[in-house]
Amino acid sequence: MTKGIMYWSRMRMEVDGHAGGGEKGKDIICAGVSALVGALVGALQDAEKRGRCDMDYESKDGHAVVWADPSMGCSNEVRAYFRMCIKGMRMIAEEYPGNVKMEEVQ
Repeated sequence: MTKGIMYWSRMRMEVDGHAGGGEKGKDIICAGVSALVGALVGALQDAEKRGRCDMDYESKDGHAVVWADPSMGCSNEVRAYFRMCIKGMRMIAEEYPGNVKMEEVQ
């Protein structure tokens, strides 16, 4: 199962695990989750280039961590990027409840 958790107080998202919807490297569920996390990273990198936040991420062997520190007045923009990713993760979880779980904590 792929499990995601968003820590809003730290503006940090962690995603871990293999969804188990297919063979590793050919799992469409994992591909969907990976695409969402990749889009989040790309959006935050673009925001960082515009001075909207500082960000960092790591991704290795089925584990990803994405972190952002919004610049003054840019919190809503940065939160929107995370919310979009979370919404996509929740939609995948609705379709594949035994393969993906998304949790949010303050």
